[in-house]
Amino acid sequence: MELADLDVITTGCGVDQPDSWQAAVSAVPHRPAMALAADVESADGLVAAGCRLICTDVAVAGRAYRFVDERCVVGVDGFDQSIEDPSDIAARVLAACEDGPAAELWVVAGPGLSELPVAVVEAKLRALTDGARQARLWLAKEQFDRDWGPPS
Repeated sequence: MELADLDVITTGCGVDQPDSWQAAVSAVPHRPAMALAADVESADGLVAAGCRLICTDVAVAGRAYRFVDERCVVGVDGFDQSIEDPSDIAARVLAACEDGPAAELWVVAGPGLSELPVAVVEAKLRALTDGARQARLWLAKEQFDRDWGPPS
């Protein structure tokens, strides 16, 4: 995951337990790790294990940030072994930016990656980060052109 240059990592599991989340943190100690919690008990267990980024519909105690209404673009399908084209991912990201500010958008992998072969997962994560990077570059160019105008 670290080699794919992800901003935030997850375990790839549909629902996390403290041990799965801690394994992800141990594998990639230099990236923030988000967990998925199905209920209050699992959210509390993740918070107790040190998780501070939790995607869940339930209340989260302690000093964790709960993702509830964030807008997400699912860049890669965790149930399909084919590798997505980064340009297609970038196009989906840019289309999602039409519905609100890019700063409120998360580009994510869909669930199911934990069931795929490691080589496929690595290729999918590279495509995900490449697509997000392409979208960021386009957005930066658009902002530069808007704020500074083309060179004269």
